[in-house]
Amino acid sequence: MFGPDFVIPDEAEDLGDKVAEMSVDDSPAAAQDFRSKKTKATARFGSHKHQFQVMQSQGMSNEQIAKFAYAQHWLEYYPPIAIEHLKSMGCKIDWRRAFLTTDYNPYYDSFARWQFERLHEMGKIKFGKRYTIWSAKDGQPCMDHDRKTGEGVNPQEYTGIKLQVLEWSEQGNKVISAIPQLEGKKIFLVAATLRPETMYGQTNCFVGTGLEYGFYQSENPNEVYVVTARVARNMAFQGLTPANGQAILLGTVNGQAIIGSKVDAPLSTYSSGVYVLPMENVLATKSTGVVTSVSSESPDDYAVLRYLKKKTEYYGIKPEWVDEFEPVPVTSIPAFDAMPASALCKNVKISLQKDRVQLAETKDAVYKEGFYNSTMSVDDFKGKYVQAANMKVRDLLIANGSGFAYAESEKPVMSRSADDCVYFDYGESTWKAAAGKCLTSMETYGEDTRHQFQQILDWLKQWPCVRSHSLGSRVPWNPSYLIESLSLAGSKIGLLGITPKDMDSAAWDYVLLGKDLPTGHSRYKELAMLRRSFLY
Repeated sequence: MFGPDFVIPDEAEDLGDKVAEMSVDDSPAAAQDFRSKKTKATARFGSHKHQFQVMQSQGMSNEQIAKFAYAQHWLEYYPPIAIEHLKSMGCKIDWRRAFLTTDYNPYYDSFARWQFERLHEMGKIKFGKRYTIWSAKDGQPCMDHDRKTGEGVNPQEYTGIKLQVLEWSEQGNKVISAIPQLEGKKIFLVAATLRPETMYGQTNCFVGTGLEYGFYQSENPNEVYVVTARVARNMAFQGLTPANGQAILLGTVNGQAIIGSKVDAPLSTYSSGVYVLPMENVLATKSTGVVTSVSSESPDDYAVLRYLKKKTEYYGIKPEWVDEFEPVPVTSIPAFDAMPASALCKNVKISLQKDRVQLAETKDAVYKEGFYNSTMSVDDFKGKYVQAANMKVRDLLIANGSGFAYAESEKPVMSRSADDCVYFDYGESTWKAAAGKCLTSMETYGEDTRHQFQQILDWLKQWPCVRSHSLGSRVPWNPSYLIESLSLAGSKIGLLGITPKDMDSAAWDYVLLGKDLPTGHSRYKELAMLRRSFLY
């Protein structure tokens, strides 16, 4: 990207001399000289923009930096430095136990491959479908150490709600008629919700008037989804489009043109349909860009709907689009009345949809009380706790074709290759129950520690065990995949003279599992010593 001298193309004139000036040799004096110059450069040019600049700030020459294009060089360069730093801190570490968990260490490589062979034989490693962070650019899961932003962010599963368009607005009709690929197809605005059980109270649908939406072909050839481009790309990796990883765009429409369209809101009391209305706070970077409104439960929705009823002329909407759709009770919350959103908005005197701080506070209060401490009011689930009804209503929506499972990140995630990350249905291993049983018999010396173990067991269900490139050991039955590396060389032959070749699967079976060694196997005496050491 920058060439051998690491000159940034669009800043070459301004930065070229500075980069050359920052290139130093390996001597301590030169490094010290560099640091003094860098301080002045920082004052003039700000913080580092690129990784090579950070390396230059550590005293590396351009020739040294170029070697980091090869993954193996990272293993050779940084571990010795880390060890020296830890020694200088006085850390009590037995460095005989240090090793690299990749195929760069042939001993560990043979162990990892053996372990995966046995787990695969036991049916514990499978290829299936499950959500994980996925970088389409890199073609593999985007784990925490692969991320530029979004470390610790996990998938959030929603229920996608399909709002079929029954009648288009005047502007919407003009857009539709100009896109021949849409002829004869059912078109759905797609919203996403964490609270499918509240869909009985839908009074309208919101879109952002300044957002651009696309008509995207769904996995069903007769159905088209209206969502933002970001969401369509995400759906393409979740089996919601005709071809994996491909979002097929048939046309675009501005949010303003959709206002006034009538849609069928699944499960809504208003069975003849509700209208699409404008909402100023709809973001293209969050959820689908389409918001289905439950004004009895959501303070945001209630505040906007009430505001629009007063400002119909200003927003260019017809009074009948809002006046005939009053909030509908869905849940019974002991702490509030049958309409928690309206009660809270009145209590804190929220009058405008722009009162974002108050809206956020009231929304959080209603959500917690509504989900954890309330029962359903609608006939189908009347008296049932909301938590129990949540998944039942979700299953109902999916079963009748009015909804589907959809996931996206809790917050934006960016890989180090500058790719926005989406979710891909990936692999899963299933012996969580056995691990849980093992945990119950463990002495953890404190409940906090036990709790941390339990959290990790839950978290691991969202963690793939292989990748397609970078560092790691090759999967024995499919060398195109790499076993995820664990940490930080380890190829030196030890005191017993055992070589990596000696440590085949039979050797590991004997040392770790106690199985008999095949007749004539090499290094029997030495392996027996390893076996005794392992048992000890």
